[in-house]
Amino acid sequence: MRIILGARQEPSLGFNYFLDLFYEYAFFHIGAMIGCVIALLFIIADVFYFNKKLKNVKDSTLIRFIIIVILTIILGILHYVLEKVADVI
Repeated sequence: MRIILGARQEPSLGFNYFLDLFYEYAFFHIGAMIGCVIALLFIIADVFYFNKKLKNVKDSTLIRFIIIVILTIILGILHYVLEKVADVI
């Protein structure tokens, strides 16, 4: 989220104070929503698929980590396409 919203600015006074509040709101809430979607997808995939397939695999933790990184990349690309290309979001 820091990449998208930029670095935190110095505290402002007046009307800009309300804009600073919106920045904090967006940083926390939108970041939490994106994190929850990624976590939910990984948990569903892990419980219903990976537990059975990776039961006797030696490097199952590494494989799960790679899968969560791939899920994150796919969701990032999907979000970019929906927001910038298709203008749906």
